[in-house]
Amino acid sequence: MTSSALQLFRTSALVADCGLPIVNYGSMALWFYGTAALLLYGALCFRSSDLPHFRTLISYNKNTMPSQKNKNKKSIFYAAGDYGASGWYRCHVPGVELKRKGHRVVLEDKASLSKIVEFEIVIMQRHHDLSASVIIDKVKNQGGLTVYELDDDIWNVEPSNPGYEFWTQKQVVEGAERCIRASDIVTTSTDYLASLLKDYNKNVFVIPNMLPSSFWRIRKSTQKKSEVVIAWAGGVHHKDNLKMIVPVLIQLLDEYPKLRINIASTAEEVFPKHKRIHIAQRVPVEKFPTLFDESDIGIAPMIDNEFNRSKSDLKYLENSILGVPCVASNVESYKHSVVHGENGFLAGNEEEWLKYLRQLIEDRKLRGQIGLQAKKFAEARTIEKNIGLWEEAYGLE
Repeated sequence: MTSSALQLFRTSALVADCGLPIVNYGSMALWFYGTAALLLYGALCFRSSDLPHFRTLISYNKNTMPSQKNKNKKSIFYAAGDYGASGWYRCHVPGVELKRKGHRVVLEDKASLSKIVEFEIVIMQRHHDLSASVIIDKVKNQGGLTVYELDDDIWNVEPSNPGYEFWTQKQVVEGAERCIRASDIVTTSTDYLASLLKDYNKNVFVIPNMLPSSFWRIRKSTQKKSEVVIAWAGGVHHKDNLKMIVPVLIQLLDEYPKLRINIASTAEEVFPKHKRIHIAQRVPVEKFPTLFDESDIGIAPMIDNEFNRSKSDLKYLENSILGVPCVASNVESYKHSVVHGENGFLAGNEEEWLKYLRQLIEDRKLRGQIGLQAKKFAEARTIEKNIGLWEEAYGLE
């Protein structure tokens, strides 16, 4: 990582290595709900095993609290309940930028109540248990701002999702709803999800996912090469989304001998064995930009269901910031970002997927034109240019 404030860590307080915390109340410890088996599902869309090296921490130290000389800077605590992609984009990315701007920021997955209540702003990400409710109430009683962060539709989890068994438990969902209601404000990533959250809290801020530009500075090679590479990266929860595109990719491999498919996912069973399908597992987030470095074409398949309608355009953004032209499903997540035929393509069925991917495979110039426009779009969606959205939500100057 580019910031010296960050370090890789593994905390001994993780239960069954699932990324859920223990909160200490003096001499009494309150463990979060469930057994280790259930906790394995606690991070809705990314289990800890998906990205085992992705554990980052913005440390608490004696300089964490703002000095009396600079009252405009605030102390901010991110209590991250998920150290997968959600924790990265929704806590880590804005936290680092707010820290760079002079605020005192801590991001941890465990903390004592006495430590948390020292902070002026506390963000609870995906928490659902009694200890989270106690923290929210305590911070509010002491005049602090409490924020609940959620970027997935926990009410409509698909049975194929690894988090289904966990998030269909009545006490878990009701616990999350209790935290949402109790918080001063709620932050989320899409308008669609915001419409659901407003049933529980009227103070909802929509803050789209943003990319840290310093992290995505890999420059694609402009040298001509004999093969064309289609790439995709993501977690096991995208298994159904990948299944829908497999027949298309297999047909394209038959049609184009110089085509290669690069997949970074733990859902390798979705794909048949093929000498030109390369699958990489357990890729740490630090290497995500390099996954797309040799990519010529990106894909963002997504089934149109209730759960996915709350998802963001992140897959498209990650390709676009590197100038990789992308074909995406014509669904809620992408149709507001992709201008069809200008900065990408939207495919609504198998025939359209084949049509637009063939165009990009066969036309290197078209890939460059679409990729350039996509890059311009993504460059407007960096955290450096949009941190003001978090500052507005948190009431920062």
